[in-house]
Amino acid sequence: MGHRRASDMKDSDYIIKPAVLAIQDAFIQLKELKQKIDFIVRNNFSEADAQKELYLPLIRELKNLKDAVESGKIAIEVILKRSELVRKVVDRKLIYNLAIANLRIAHKKLKVSCNIIDKLLVKLKITRLGLLRYRFRVKLLSYYKRLNNMLTICSVCIGDSAKIIDIQHIFKKKMLDYVIPRSTIEKGDILLSYKTKKYLRVHIGSYLISLASRTRITHSMIVYSSHHQHIKCITATAKTERLSILDLNISDGEVIFVLRPKISKEEKEKLNRVLDEWYYELMINKGKYKFSELKCWTAVIEGFLYTTVVRLTKRNIILPNPFKRSNALFCSELIDEIFKKTNIFLVPRSEYHSIVGPAELLYSPHLEFVGIVCNEDDKKILSAEKLYI
Repeated sequence: MGHRRASDMKDSDYIIKPAVLAIQDAFIQLKELKQKIDFIVRNNFSEADAQKELYLPLIRELKNLKDAVESGKIAIEVILKRSELVRKVVDRKLIYNLAIANLRIAHKKLKVSCNIIDKLLVKLKITRLGLLRYRFRVKLLSYYKRLNNMLTICSVCIGDSAKIIDIQHIFKKKMLDYVIPRSTIEKGDILLSYKTKKYLRVHIGSYLISLASRTRITHSMIVYSSHHQHIKCITATAKTERLSILDLNISDGEVIFVLRPKISKEEKEKLNRVLDEWYYELMINKGKYKFSELKCWTAVIEGFLYTTVVRLTKRNIILPNPFKRSNALFCSELIDEIFKKTNIFLVPRSEYHSIVGPAELLYSPHLEFVGIVCNEDDKKILSAEKLYI
């Protein structure tokens, strides 16, 4: 098996990879811990067997997990101390600060994970025989869920930072280099609507949104079906004032970014089932789910605050969603909810039902940039225009 050439290496491979490997190891240890907890919960033991069968193996698994988590924490600390490596690759201040902010969140999650493990170790030392009580054994599952949640968000934050670093090559090329045929689009793909100068000159609303959010990605949708050139999307839009299944129609001056989920076969099957459920729900109850204009403009305001705080402080703010009505959604919130039903957090701000903007999806570690789709007449524009994300 040959070694990869230096030119094939991603920028994140030598910056973020130590942290990625440490988190992967932590997930392996967490899986082994879950198996041990399941074994403890399912079986009854005598007091004589408690020490050998329950206590010592569980302590060993917890210490192995803590070692892996500590390794991840140290790896991130090293990256933060040598942040000039990120600066060399990322030449835009906002993007650089966002990468650093995500790593700080990951570091905090790992620190909390260590505290949870230490707390559990203390509890076990105080009451070894507590493992014989079913109630106490079931409580172990709640500790596991907290640790799993912490490491999941940590993994998303690290992956998000790596994606931010690796996707910088797109900024340095013309958009025309990424054009792909419409037939490439598949079910489950996420489509981001990018507005060129030509589009923004005649659509004031989109222009104001792009100014506030500091990006020209102002809308998103998810593909339900794709047959050659005929593509149907599930989306929330102000034009229909509700959640709808619409044909993909690209406006003059509009460019569509195609993102494909990087998920397992089982997760892909689950995503397709969730999309089918949404499709039939929207077909049967056409007026039930509304487009939320209020949520949309709240997302614009929060997006402005989010990018401003990141730019000034290198801190990532995660504000809770103030409007939690499940039957009133906007575009990227709908996509975020669909993936949560597949047990996937797309971006760091997915954690607390926070308002996720369309542009944030571009940096999701679970989504792969496939290419750009546009009208034939707009290809001349793409040959001259650089991306502004």
